[in-house]
Amino acid sequence: MNFNRDFIKNLPGFLGDAAYERIDENGNMICITIANWESEEALNQAKLKVQAEYQRIDFNPAELLSRLNITMVRAVFQPVAN
Repeated sequence: MNFNRDFIKNLPGFLGDAAYERIDENGNMICITIANWESEEALNQAKLKVQAEYQRIDFNPAELLSRLNITMVRAVFQPVAN
């Protein structure tokens, strides 16, 4: 998570991010990260650059998540208009 947060901070269109965590009643850590992007195009370009960086450093995130029994759910949200 920290690697990704540091990496995306230098990409075009990145506006900011935040991370939150809590421990649930079973002792599991629940973590949420939020990244704000200038546009959907900036987000899509960032995804491509992150994937290219993973390949460059020979990192397989799916293998890591599986090995550590981590469940990841990704979604894109839009701001709520006031």
